[in-house]
Amino acid sequence: MIAKFSAIAIVGYCLSSSVFAADVPEFEHPSKGLKSRVAEHYATDENNPLLSVLTNTVTEVFNEVGDLVSRTEEEPNGKTIKRIYKHNYNDKGETLDRQELDGSGNILREWKYDRPGDGSLKVTVTISVRLNPKKHLYVFDKRGALLSVTAVEVDKKEKDPPSVKNIYGPDGQLTEQIQMAGAKVKRQVKFEYSNNGKLQRRAEYQGSNGNIAVEETYNAVGDISVIEFYDHYGMEVLERVDHEYKYDDSDRMLEDAWGRQKIVGRKFKSESGVVYYKYELQDKK
Repeated sequence: MIAKFSAIAIVGYCLSSSVFAADVPEFEHPSKGLKSRVAEHYATDENNPLLSVLTNTVTEVFNEVGDLVSRTEEEPNGKTIKRIYKHNYNDKGETLDRQELDGSGNILREWKYDRPGDGSLKVTVTISVRLNPKKHLYVFDKRGALLSVTAVEVDKKEKDPPSVKNIYGPDGQLTEQIQMAGAKVKRQVKFEYSNNGKLQRRAEYQGSNGNIAVEETYNAVGDISVIEFYDHYGMEVLERVDHEYKYDDSDRMLEDAWGRQKIVGRKFKSESGVVYYKYELQDKK
């Protein structure tokens, strides 16, 4: 029996821990310099902690400016889920619009980018393009931080439109983010920084009861080092995920902590499994 709190679910959280993560657009070319990334997900058998089973492999391919162009999830039984991403750019290389398509070429989501000229960015995301479309408008500041998310009326007003409220400290750093679904608090996130301004701690709290749900700790260079998932009461740690890195002089990740040769990547490790990330970088020009 595979552990209930799977490594796949944990890594899904790790890769998408921002507000309404499934649909939040990237600020601009988030993976520049990266050619491909392969994630191998291994789950631990509850009855035999020494046994690890490959549950799926996710392969992502990026274009020369760092935007995702394809994502393929493959299970050991051969079942695959494929997504294709198409991008249009202006003459400055900035994104104009983007589409997500399934393996049959059907459009699933669309992103349209608008730049007011002050360094900020507005992105309108259309979800479920073919069936019951919803539109959300995301606004980012010039640093790429999400400022707000609002529902855009399509056919009828959305029942619980999402929104986000950011609270900044005296130095301008984001200290708290309150995510709403209509009038209800969906999630609160608090941020703490070290003396050199690097993110040191990020904690999420349950919507209505305010109990801690997830706590992240970051290392000296600002990369996540530990994630702890709490029970419903915010008291007991259900799962701890350790992240291990190896850097070169330019802070690029070279190989995973298990010393596999010719691997560029990182490793997530928890009681319920391990995920290996293998990175291939674009050739330097």
